Amino acid sequence: MNMIKLVDLLKELNIDELELRAGGLEVEDNRTYYTFFEDFRIGGDDVEDFDESFDPNILKKNVISEDGIYQFIVPSTYTGTLYLVNSEGRTVKDYIIGTVDIDIINLSTREGKPFKITGAEIHLTYVTDPYRGKGFGYKMYTMLLEAYGSVFSDNILYEGSLAMWTKKLASLGNEPGNFFGVETGNIIIPLTTTDASDEAIVKDVGIDHFIVSIKPPQVLTDIKEKLSSMSLSGGDYGVFEPSMKTSIAQLTNIIDGAVSLDEIVEELDLYQVIGKRKDNEYSTIVVALTNAMVILRESDDEVTMDII
Repeated sequence: MNMIKLVDLLKELNIDELELRAGGLEVEDNRTYYTFFEDFRIGGDDVEDFDESFDPNILKKNVISEDGIYQFIVPSTYTGTLYLVNSEGRTVKDYIIGTVDIDIINLSTREGKPFKITGAEIHLTYVTDPYRGKGFGYKMYTMLLEAYGSVFSDNILYEGSLAMWTKKLASLGNEPGNFFGVETGNIIIPLTTTDASDEAIVKDVGIDHFIVSIKPPQVLTDIKEKLSSMSLSGGDYGVFEPSMKTSIAQLTNIIDGAVSLDEIVEELDLYQVIGKRKDNEYSTIVVALTNAMVILRESDDEVTMDII
């Protein structure tokens, strides 16, 4: 399981306090500018003053996403790094706002996950000093969402990135028609804004990736609907996995003769991956099988199952 690892924010920027005092932030900005010229093959080694006049019309670029004067662009020889730019900027420092490194992934082809969801997995974002503190980090995410529909975190999150996901993106993902949640094992579950503000939930080692979508596929809409009245932080349900590979057919046979969730948990040797109840006294649990997710509910000495 590739659980999310939290790292100090300064390490995200590849700088520390001493480097900041010594002008390390300027060094990082200059490195971004030089890399930009290398990627777009316009002789960046000859550029000494990034405050000089710069004509963006010389760029051979593709526009991935656009929001007014702001554009996400890539060179024709795309390498995985997108540049957020101000199309009205006429110096390098005014033009280049920041960068983001992404991979386009399909969950159905990664690690045997059962859901066919394509989106952009974000590895690292960087905003240059002139634009820092002006909301451009969030703009990067929203513009990526417009371009790709769904966005995933990778499995290393910094404190600043975690705050972006659990505050701003959680609110966006919980708007009507959108989705916000996490991958855990082979399944995806929704998180409410209350869940996202609960550190015991969002820092749980069982979480692999965060996901936000403004164009969720039907499977995410179904998952959100099935668990719409419940929250992890409220202890309404827990997420479990079997100790050994288990098929839906095997689970169905066990459910047919079961009158309680406790019986199923014991029979399949289920263990809790995410949840607030240490006693496991749930009336609803989500089980991550090898190729599906199921929701089990106990009511009136009967266990019912929904397959997602």
